[in-house]
Amino acid sequence: MASRRPVRSPLPDDERENSDPESDAHHYYMPTKYDMFDLRRSRILPEKLFKVIIIGDPTVGKTSFIQRYVQNSFTKEYKGTVGVDFALKVVHWYDSQVVKLQLWDIAGQERFTWMTRVYYKDTHGCVIMFDLTNKNSFENTLKWKKDLDGKCTLSDGSPVPCMLLANKCDLQDRKVHQADIESFHKENNFIGWTETSAKEGLMVNDSMKFLIEVMMQHEGVNSTINHTKNSLQLVTPEEKKQGNCFC
Repeated sequence: MASRRPVRSPLPDDERENSDPESDAHHYYMPTKYDMFDLRRSRILPEKLFKVIIIGDPTVGKTSFIQRYVQNSFTKEYKGTVGVDFALKVVHWYDSQVVKLQLWDIAGQERFTWMTRVYYKDTHGCVIMFDLTNKNSFENTLKWKKDLDGKCTLSDGSPVPCMLLANKCDLQDRKVHQADIESFHKENNFIGWTETSAKEGLMVNDSMKFLIEVMMQHEGVNSTINHTKNSLQLVTPEEKKQGNCFC
């Protein structure tokens, strides 16, 4: 059963910032509201640097998810990732620590999979994403999970913490049922799962906060997560409007 946690509502359209379509070049996104005060404070607070990889089949929304998380923006125009792209997200963690996330957006095309061992190296956390309207992309998440577990572990030899994200929950034509996702994530040792919408911003920040907490725990930092639960709260756009939640 999923734990009931508050869901942060997406920002209004007038607060979202436009961005150019993704290029083929390797690049970093920088937080647009990261001002000089934040920079000065970052030099004082202790820092943690985490490498997080985002993997899954092509067109499931990996790049859009990163763009929403880092820039709080979304664009319908899309150019497929070639090899790997990068983004940087700086988080002030409970005003006591700075967390820097190096996000690796890894191409899903098979012709790039021979490079995954290089891409996975020194990873602290992972997001495996699929498209709720594409059942094949869900079935292929097992391939991605096995590829990760077979090529990469944490420094102590334990598996890399990996979250399963069911993207595009704003669309109506869903092909994967929640019960199937719930049993699948338990059987394959994901730390948790939730539905997301990069377009609407639904559960984007919350899912990444959950992953950060798990990575911080692995680093020996006290965590606020309830380890008796390993799924996040799920909310559909329709039920959000009604003020109801379901697990």
